[in-house]
Amino acid sequence: MKQRTKLMIPGPVDVWDETLEALGRPVVSNFTEDWAPIQTETIDLLKKIFQTQNDLFILTSAGSGAVEMGVASIFSRGEKVAAVSNGPFALRSIEILRAYDCDVVEIENGWGCGADLDQVEAALKQHPDVAGLVVVAN
Repeated sequence: MKQRTKLMIPGPVDVWDETLEALGRPVVSNFTEDWAPIQTETIDLLKKIFQTQNDLFILTSAGSGAVEMGVASIFSRGEKVAAVSNGPFALRSIEILRAYDCDVVEIENGWGCGADLDQVEAALKQHPDVAGLVVVAN
């Protein structure tokens, strides 16, 4: 194999031969049985990195799965939640909040724009009983 130049700079970085070899293999779908041992090994390695014996979870879902997990973990049925509506992913989070029977205070914003802090502040003042604020930033 050709000797590579050793890069001692912030980037681009050297890539190990094992990594390059792995990148040449077919992608393993997280929907197949082949994924389970990969996930188990990854969790075991992450537990070492984080120095924990506690449960550790890897989400093998689309972004909606992560949003749903957050909503289900943080909010309860009937709670009032303010949510900035500024694009399709924000609308998806609002759909998930409503699916969990949250009382959504929708703060409409221009699509593709950051949350308008004045609008957020006004909504929170108008609804001081909100349990939380959901903002999608991408």
